[in-house]
Amino acid sequence: MPTLVLSILTFMLLKLAIRLKVTGNPAFANESISIMNVWSSTLHQLSGNADRFLLAGIHGYQLDNAAEIMRTYSRWTPEDFAILFTITF
Repeated sequence: MPTLVLSILTFMLLKLAIRLKVTGNPAFANESISIMNVWSSTLHQLSGNADRFLLAGIHGYQLDNAAEIMRTYSRWTPEDFAILFTITF
């Protein structure tokens, strides 16, 4: 996955999760869940030079924060959460 795409996606996921908490609008949660579920089924490895480790740390932090917020949303199952963090990372 290109670095820029990963950067945009993790920022967007965190932003969607925060917007869910601020507005209570489930559309933000549904979009976030959709992206995380697709991501967990396709992203299994970061390739490139040594910067990929830095990338995983920075964007992994954003992804983790978004996922922690989304854990409170009933339509994102604990199984999906587990798949995201046990297979992806």
